[in-house]
Amino acid sequence: HENMLMAQVALNRIWSAKAEDPVDLEVPLTYCDRVRMRKPGDRSFNLGPHLDGGSLERWEDTEYRKCYSKIFSGDWENHDPFDVTHRLKATVDMYNGPGGCSVFRSYQGWLSLSDCGPGSGTLRVMPDLVASTAYTLLRPFFRQTPNGIGWEVDLDTPQFHGAAMGAGQELAITTHPHINPHGFVSIPHVRPGDAVFWHCDVAHMVESEHQGTNDSSVLYIPSVPLCEVNSRYVKRQRDNFGQGIAPPDFPAGVGESKHKGR
Repeated sequence: HENMLMAQVALNRIWSAKAEDPVDLEVPLTYCDRVRMRKPGDRSFNLGPHLDGGSLERWEDTEYRKCYSKIFSGDWENHDPFDVTHRLKATVDMYNGPGGCSVFRSYQGWLSLSDCGPGSGTLRVMPDLVASTAYTLLRPFFRQTPNGIGWEVDLDTPQFHGAAMGAGQELAITTHPHINPHGFVSIPHVRPGDAVFWHCDVAHMVESEHQGTNDSSVLYIPSVPLCEVNSRYVKRQRDNFGQGIAPPDFPAGVGESKHKGR
């Protein structure tokens, strides 16, 4: 829809790119994603605080790590989350995790199919992008003091809290106590046709219970600008669509390939 494309272009203009960066932020591509349908009373779709876009990859992949160079050099206040340069070649899914996303999404997003608001099992986000990103990236280098009331530098323990191969970055209160769920804010009331977008590094979660009276359903539509990694993926996605099978980032199977008259 032209309004969806216009919204994505406007949002992508917030990002900055060098003249030599191989990206066109004003050409959004189509990434076929999921539909979420949640009924009143549901407690099964309970996603705690987390980050998408891989977990260990943020430290392990050389190009991905460069996205956070200001943070790792101690200048976290000047970290620019909207600098696209190193995002374009970063490997965000090194281990082909189930349900992982291998493309560069400038924003994750969804289109509401329901009339719902806070308390209806909807999205909650951490509003401080820079501070929460810095905290997450530096967390492996600190540990609690023996008395449990302070923190100290720890450069010897090879532990990446909440991170694992082929998984997203979990931000449980037991491992990341300063990213407290009480500090997250719920998405305002939305109606069918309203779109919500959040930066690819925003910590987010889903309300643990749908306490509303109507279904809470969305169509996931991320912002995927034109660049090499995204173009390659979209070609594979098109080929899979022609065969009637799921897109490359999703579990394989026969899909609709054996449907008659498709």
